[in-house]
Amino acid sequence: MSGVATILGIAVVFYGIPLIGLIILIIIGKKVYDKRYKQHDNVRDAIGLNADYVPTKEIFIDPRDGFQYQVYYNPKTGDRQYIRTN
Repeated sequence: MSGVATILGIAVVFYGIPLIGLIILIIIGKKVYDKRYKQHDNVRDAIGLNADYVPTKEIFIDPRDGFQYQVYYNPKTGDRQYIRTN
């Protein structure tokens, strides 16, 4: 009977420990790197704009795709971002 226990112990060490480590890595990776469902305090964080961008009164409909866009402006750099609103 001790031969079966030895084989079972080797199997647990050989397969079980790496499997547990893999499961732990998947859970940690999902918590840290999966940002699809995270809640954002600021709407601009959700669309990828930082606090330097300010919304302008410019809203237009793109004739190519028919979607409405809001223009955001960064006064420090002069950069403009066009974010689809609907």
